[in-house]
Amino acid sequence: MDTATIRQQLHEYIEQVSDKKAEGLYMFLADEMHEQHDTLSAEQIALLDEERRRHLAGESESYSWDETKALIRNRRNK
Repeated sequence: MDTATIRQQLHEYIEQVSDKKAEGLYMFLADEMHEQHDTLSAEQIALLDEERRRHLAGESESYSWDETKALIRNRRNK
């Protein structure tokens, strides 16, 4: 059986499975699913490194937490 068929069958099963079984499947796969989403690509890491370098060199604007909250609140109230 090819991977596309397996995925299709899994999708169909998940759509009709009981809530209890869906929760069990989720608990079984949760760590792996989150691990995949928590992993950054080399390109993303390079971008973060460059942003950090710019920040430390004073080449980018930075805000304190209080300044950030005030900016967000001001934008929301407009």
